[in-house]
Amino acid sequence: MIFNDAGLKLIREFEGCALKSYQDQGGVWTCGWGSTGKDIGPDTCWTQEEADARLDQHIQEVSNQVIALLINQGLTANQFSALVCFTYNVGSGNLSKSTLLHCINTYHVDDASNEFTRWDKVNGVENAGLLRRREAEKALFLS
Repeated sequence: MIFNDAGLKLIREFEGCALKSYQDQGGVWTCGWGSTGKDIGPDTCWTQEEADARLDQHIQEVSNQVIALLINQGLTANQFSALVCFTYNVGSGNLSKSTLLHCINTYHVDDASNEFTRWDKVNGVENAGLLRRREAEKALFLS
């Protein structure tokens, strides 16, 4: 399965690129194209090249994590890319426990598309930005 340019465009659009770290809406230190991790804190600063390299690395890691969780290997490039975009944001642990993945792996792919928009909350509160992202991921999944 291949992560495509449409998926990359979605990640870049919704993550944006910050070369100086900031705390996201959930309070997590973030830098570059939405990257998080133990190496990112209040004083983290990257060059554009570092941010782009981390994005490429993170997409490859997330793609491999998604592939490892899939029983249904028959997804289209857009379906797979939407799933990678989703997982880039929520993490593979959340994907692994989701009804979204269950629907895909039980070959109810049509039902899976309706699960994206259920993931629109930050700390239990609905978030308009996340809803827009989930709608875009759903649209890519259905295209």
